[in-house]
Amino acid sequence: MKNRNTFIFITILSTVACILVVWRFIIVPRLSQNAPNQSLGPLPSPTLVQYPQNTDLVVQIAIPNQDFQNLPKTLSVYRYLPALINQDELTRLTNILDYKATLKKITNPQSTIYYEALASDSQLRVYDSGFLSYKFYTNSDPTLKSPTSLPSPEQAITKTKDLFTKLNPHTNDLTFSATTTYFVINPSEYDLVDKPEGADGILVTLTPTINKLPLKNPDPNQDIITARVGTNSRLLEINTPLFSLETSQSGTYPLKNSDQIKQDLQNKQGVLVSLENSVVTPGSLLDIPLQSIIINKLELAYLDDQTNHLFQPIYVLLGTITTQSGQTTTGILYLPAVVNPVPSGTGATPAP
Repeated sequence: MKNRNTFIFITILSTVACILVVWRFIIVPRLSQNAPNQSLGPLPSPTLVQYPQNTDLVVQIAIPNQDFQNLPKTLSVYRYLPALINQDELTRLTNILDYKATLKKITNPQSTIYYEALASDSQLRVYDSGFLSYKFYTNSDPTLKSPTSLPSPEQAITKTKDLFTKLNPHTNDLTFSATTTYFVINPSEYDLVDKPEGADGILVTLTPTINKLPLKNPDPNQDIITARVGTNSRLLEINTPLFSLETSQSGTYPLKNSDQIKQDLQNKQGVLVSLENSVVTPGSLLDIPLQSIIINKLELAYLDDQTNHLFQPIYVLLGTITTQSGQTTTGILYLPAVVNPVPSGTGATPAP
């Protein structure tokens, strides 16, 4: 009887051991293979797609040599001084505009300093960087909607030029080109119109010219000087820089030729200021990966170098640009046009 019980005990123990072995080495691995991902621990991080950086920028200058031969051999760089905004200057500006409200100093979160005056019908701001903005609240005067008293485009241009000269008395060497557009006054905005019939005023855009070349803003979509002139030649708005032109602190330098333009672009000098229908953000060529640039057209202009307070010659280059992703579109680039564009004795080094 004792031997029989011992046999039964050993048989049960062996059966249990076999079941444990089957569970551990056969059933558990199969269950693990069919288990959902979360039972396998955290998944590995996805691999980021990295596009190769193309350092071999292909540049082609598709402009006839005759166009370069028609350009001047040298151009000058000019120093200007932004207006010193102190109490005397503020008084002078408000007297010119016949503005009675008191200007108060404002510092906003971006550390931009300006002086602001608010009247019941208008607003005046003078920025420490040398810029003035005046706006009349058109909804405060219903007599402004009087098309019979509309000035001519020539009268509006003359008024804007005269006001700019009064605000900037040391800019006599500047000349201007001007464009005009009619507008109508709505409760909260101006709407541009094509014809004088029914218009309430004229928008004047003044572009200073130096050596018969237009002055460009670093932002090509922003004009240098704008004004709105309403009925009876009343000033409704003006936005203008405040500065003195230092013609005595200038220097003359040779113009870059076609080969130098190509070399500069291959070295990613210059700034891409506009790119049609593209997600690529304009900026320095050093920061924008491109495959190729084909220059189809160029013109000379002056750039308002606001960092170094220089009016320096630039090439405005229009061309076909292929981005790193393979998109081909039209773009505009600014490139310094002269060699060593730093007036002697100024101690300034213009940014590329």
